[in-house]
Order: sequence, then structure tokens, then C-alpha cells
Amino acid sequence: MRYARGAMSKAFTSETEPQGASRCPTCGRPGVRVEAVTVEALVAPDARAGLGSDVAFCPAPGCPVGYFDALGRSVPADTVRSLGHPKRTDDAALVCYCFGVARGDLTPARLAEVRARIDRGEARCDRAHPAGRRCTPDLLRLLRDRTHEPA
Repeated sequence: MRYARGAMSKAFTSETEPQGASRCPTCGRPGVRVEAVTVEALVAPDARAGLGSDVAFCPAPGCPVGYFDALGRSVPADTVRSLGHPKRTDDAALVCYCFGVARGDLTPARLAEVRARIDRGEARCDRAHPAGRRCTPDLLRLLRDRTHEPA
């Protein structure tokens, strides 16, 4: 019997599915695997109670899912503390969660400040960023994109 892509029952999937195979149950985009410490820091215990141990963040703007597991159980994005970039794309959206840098406040000088503070060990990316990672790749990409926008 052949199944259409994505039509296989979740009963046949594993909670230890490799990172590349985890897709958001709502929008279908690939998720970013996160450690338990990230989810524990950003989601209230009652909201994360049903999640399995292999959890991913859905970075898709507009998707109502914040976190999900390999069996399709999810936590709504609106229950994640201080959710900004990449889920939100407005100028007030946080891009650097550790030091409070919003999209609209991003400058090369702010990027240098963030990098210096990370180097001094002041960052707590695993507990502040919803994807549990450093923000510097996002900061660099946003600055690059801003310099290539038409005037």
C-alpha cells in the first residue's frame, strides 16, 4: 500500500525521529529541535505537560504552533513567553532575547554590543531564545537584508 507524503499515521512515527524529519503538525515546515531547558524556561508547566521528550520549535511566522513533538502534540505560540523573531516580523519583535534587542533597534553597533556580551558569558540563549540558540545568525541576516532593501 502506498501513502501520500505526510499521510502515514502518527502511530508509526518514533519520538526519536531525526531532527531533519520533524515537521510542524499545522504548517508542515521543518522544526528546530530544542532542549528541555528551553521549553521549561519559556512555557508554563501546564501548557507543556503533554509534550514528549523530543521537542521542536516552529519558526514559521503566522503559524499558531510554538513547540511540537514527534507525535504531533503542540504548544500554542501565544503561550510561549516573550515570543518575537522569527514568529513575529514587526519592528518591536525581539531578535536578541538575552539583551532585549528588537528588530527596529538593530544596528551594526548593537550587533557588536551583543557579540561582546556573548563573549563575556552574559548570554543565556538556551533559556531565552525560543529556538534555544544564539541570535547572532539572525542579527547578521536581518542587517544584511536591510542593507539590500530598495530605498
